[in-house]
Amino acid sequence: MIAERLIITTASMTSLLDTLQRRGLVQRAPDGKDRRRVVVTITAEGSRVIRRLLPEMLALQDEVAAGLSPVDRAELVRLLSILRAGIAAAAEATEKR
Repeated sequence: MIAERLIITTASMTSLLDTLQRRGLVQRAPDGKDRRRVVVTITAEGSRVIRRLLPEMLALQDEVAAGLSPVDRAELVRLLSILRAGIAAAAEATEKR
């Protein structure tokens, strides 16, 4: 589920989660209902990192998009959503091969 939202392969997701877990930012546990799934939980340290970095990320996002009008921003979001769907579909098709 997370890999789909990030548009990355499951192998890349596993590697990313390995790194986050080693750094103490997330915990993984087997899903009690579905053995194929893993439940990922953000740790207290992970929450602290998010609280520290999120304002900086949002400020950078605003800075980068400062030249866009609200209408242009809405159009950009619409177009990026279309591209994201296309990338996800292509990735899914590639994994099925």
